Amino acid sequence: MANCTYCGKSAGWFSTFHESCRQESERTAAREREESRAAAIQAAAAQQEVATANEHAAQQIAEVFKAVAGGSLSVDVAEQRVHDLGITMAVDAAGKRKVLANAWKRAAALAIEDGHLSADEDRHLAMLMLRFGLTHHELDQDGALTDMARVKVLQALVDGQVPKVLDLEPGFPVMLQSDESPVWIFNRCELIEHRTATLVAPNAAPRQLASHVSIDTGFALLTTRAVYFVGTSRSAQLLLAKIISVVLDGDTVVIGKGAATAKPLMLRSAEATALRQMLIGCVQAFGKKR
Repeated sequence: MANCTYCGKSAGWFSTFHESCRQESERTAAREREESRAAAIQAAAAQQEVATANEHAAQQIAEVFKAVAGGSLSVDVAEQRVHDLGITMAVDAAGKRKVLANAWKRAAALAIEDGHLSADEDRHLAMLMLRFGLTHHELDQDGALTDMARVKVLQALVDGQVPKVLDLEPGFPVMLQSDESPVWIFNRCELIEHRTATLVAPNAAPRQLASHVSIDTGFALLTTRAVYFVGTSRSAQLLLAKIISVVLDGDTVVIGKGAATAKPLMLRSAEATALRQMLIGCVQAFGKKR
């Protein structure tokens, strides 16, 4: 005789379990599965409820920051409202800092969406940074501070003024003239050359094949006098006064020179649109003055 695999008692001849024990075991397993599923559903619902509440509070904080940037709410009132909203959020300190940083980024994006940043908007956003202790690292992870700085540079160029946002460190590889000021640096640029090759095939006319070839990788510096490229092995310089066109070709900025037969300066960048826009601003502001 064998013992029951469920209760351990004798199961009789030619059997390894009691039928009642088997049925009770299956009922218990089904009940446990249902309880586990219900608990999982309840936990998911609770998490969703917390997430919804957190998102609602985050949106309200973003609206508070927008109001401050727009000048319709003081920083003191904003601080109290943010404190009250923060109490309702089920997140740790790091999570709350992320909410504040995202709120600031939204307010900044709204302020510059028309391509202009007023002095009041700039001052109010700076006050929010100071009051809530937000760092440059937190705010520029997605390029929010960089975007603001570019807008201010473009505004200065439109007004024919020299932007005051960039200082070159001692030993910088480009030596500027005494009356020349830096405007902006674009990192991770490629110097591109246009090359052609002749393809000769049997029983066919020769064909000219054109391609853009990356020559070197480095950075592009825009100044009040010229555009510079500095790479690991190659460098290039083009005076603003010699530039006759700035054309965007995909991710490459094609800069036409004064002589009709001169090869253009070609710079490839993930920020090609911004590079073209900034360079046009430099040419318009300073190209005819030199």
